[in-house]
Amino acid sequence: KAKVGAGEEGVDSSIMKTELFGEAWFGSAAGSEHHAITNGRFAGQQVGKADASSSVPHSPYGYLRAPWNLNPSPYVTRYHKLCGVAPNEAYYDDSAELKKLTDYKWPTCGAHWKLTFGEKTWSDWVWASSYMPHGPVHAWLGGVGGGGCDEESHHFKKLVGLMSSRHIKLIRTNIFGFLKNAWRNKVVETPKSCSADAIEDCVFKCRKESDKFLSTIKTSLSQWEVEVENYDNKTILEIADIILCDTVYWPGDHLEAASPVEASFWPIHPTLDRLLQYKSLVFPFKSTDWSGQLCTSSSTTNCKGHHAGDLTLWPTVGMGAGGVYKKAYRTNQEIREAIRPDSYAMSYVYENFKWPHCSQAGWTFTAVDETEKEMNAPKSVQHQIYNPGTPTPPNIY
Repeated sequence: KAKVGAGEEGVDSSIMKTELFGEAWFGSAAGSEHHAITNGRFAGQQVGKADASSSVPHSPYGYLRAPWNLNPSPYVTRYHKLCGVAPNEAYYDDSAELKKLTDYKWPTCGAHWKLTFGEKTWSDWVWASSYMPHGPVHAWLGGVGGGGCDEESHHFKKLVGLMSSRHIKLIRTNIFGFLKNAWRNKVVETPKSCSADAIEDCVFKCRKESDKFLSTIKTSLSQWEVEVENYDNKTILEIADIILCDTVYWPGDHLEAASPVEASFWPIHPTLDRLLQYKSLVFPFKSTDWSGQLCTSSSTTNCKGHHAGDLTLWPTVGMGAGGVYKKAYRTNQEIREAIRPDSYAMSYVYENFKWPHCSQAGWTFTAVDETEKEMNAPKSVQHQIYNPGTPTPPNIY
């Protein structure tokens, strides 16, 4: 394992040592006591605060972070580890089921090729795009730290003897989701407000009196292959105390609701947008149906915000009547239609749809103009475009 610097030990040096995380681009958090960016144009960047009278969700310290984020630092924070575990130590090659849930391998040309040519419906594409093609970047850069997840902390060693080392690592690497889901299920509370002068008082509070507490903990543990049927309720509660009730930790800004404040966030989603536009040109969806299962947790929200007809929370600039561009609130589906090549109405265009570095790695993204030629070619030739995979490309993972 290469040591890149404080806070980056164990992270793949071929990524963290690139110019992207140098002074000219997104800067580095190496050597920073607060895991803050120390050089370049984003050095010392801070997270905004909510107005005292604002109804906008915010952290107990008043920062524009998730309500369950107890990070007392005002600075954009990068941990590069998940509660002390480097992402490259959390690859789930030993479990197909875990790989379906999440995988921390840095996105590759193979993952983007599979997203483009392997997914045939809009529904499948949307689900897939949330994970391997971009999700690991959030984990690698944001990570989880603080409190019980600090490098010098031995807090999670309390789990030794209660479960295997593999399960302890699984819980630590997915602790951010564990916390988020517990808060959303209202079995964990955070203070309404916290003071930088009394950080030790700003902790999670478990609502053990809730009739959902035990079942929520069991469900979360089962998700990470802990065989909860082998534990009595007393032991489950003991595990919950260690994981949630007697500690504190928080996600780095790239791994939570505040991620747009992190400059390195912004190339990620446009990359998927560009791939989606490219797919529409070379390998269109067989179905664009927008229904069915829309989110994984809908008991109280009915997946609000995920439906085709739901308005986005922000206005979008697009072409309106008469070819005039204007800012307006649009539905999810209206935005999707606006980026279709045959009805394009957005205020930006991509220079090209070329990925020469992927070709060098053995992943060919068919040129758009070549695809147009192939549409009038014999079916045997069209097969190479619309049924890619012959011959088999390099292993995606």
